Amino acid sequence: MVDNPLVSVVMPAYNAAAYIDEAVESMLAQTYQNWELLIADDASTDNTKAVLGKYQDPRILFFHNGKNLGYQSTCNKLFALCKGDFITFLDADDYCPANRLSLLLAPFAQNPNLGMVGSAYHIVDNDKNLIDTVYKPLTYAEIREHLPKESAFCGATIMFSRRVYETVGGYRDFFKNYAYQDYDWSYCIADKFESINLAEPLYSYRQSPESNSKKISAQRFVSDKIVQYLGNQRATQGKDDIETQNLTALNAFVQKLLAPFEADTSLIYRQYAAVFMYNKLYKKAKNAAWQAIKLNPTQLINYRTWFYCFRKSLFK
Repeated sequence: MVDNPLVSVVMPAYNAAAYIDEAVESMLAQTYQNWELLIADDASTDNTKAVLGKYQDPRILFFHNGKNLGYQSTCNKLFALCKGDFITFLDADDYCPANRLSLLLAPFAQNPNLGMVGSAYHIVDNDKNLIDTVYKPLTYAEIREHLPKESAFCGATIMFSRRVYETVGGYRDFFKNYAYQDYDWSYCIADKFESINLAEPLYSYRQSPESNSKKISAQRFVSDKIVQYLGNQRATQGKDDIETQNLTALNAFVQKLLAPFEADTSLIYRQYAAVFMYNKLYKKAKNAAWQAIKLNPTQLINYRTWFYCFRKSLFK
């Protein structure tokens, strides 16, 4: 590891004018100062671009997408522009403590085989009130045990080395219209490189009801199962369907996952109602449950789901 390595921080920004100041200021406050911040305005329709115009720090680099590319494609665009020895993320509506970069860098200096470091993180609401603190498995052995069943990283917390990027690349194109692209990507990295998480929360993730991760979609809902299917293929066969370009088989597997949602169009709304309740998004949970009733008013379970969401929201 070179002394005082350059850290590239990628920040896709779409309609983030209300929060992006806080994200940028948390970078400017870092105790570790050898970084570059690459911000891409993803064709925002608010004044995100104007807000960014006030920053004159030469370490902050601005890019503007002529059309909206989405989070995954914008990240991949920024990865290709990074000059750093290490690369990490800071989403435009999130923020981090001043010691984040220094603490993420430290394990790389201690272990030359290390490829990726993540951390625990806080979930906060739009007003920065703490909702939850999420801890991830710490050791490489624990991470390898978790990955076939669930994501072992919060994607935004990850720092990875340039050799990881040169070997694995960025997010895989197949997941552009799905979700859990960070689960798939970190799984692929951990298959090839030693990886750990730090126990200290080094990131504050703002949970907004309007965020992309809260969009209701059967494709998005089954994405974790696709990641696990591909991970199992790599473990048993050496390569997965994306690597071998066997998309016919992969799409057939996806279709099996989607079949129950096509048979019952209200199912996806019941499922998301449960997800929203778990995340304490009570209004969205009730709305999703109500949509299930509208789509299939003959199913008693849809009424039970709505009543459960309504009752729980009264005691939040």
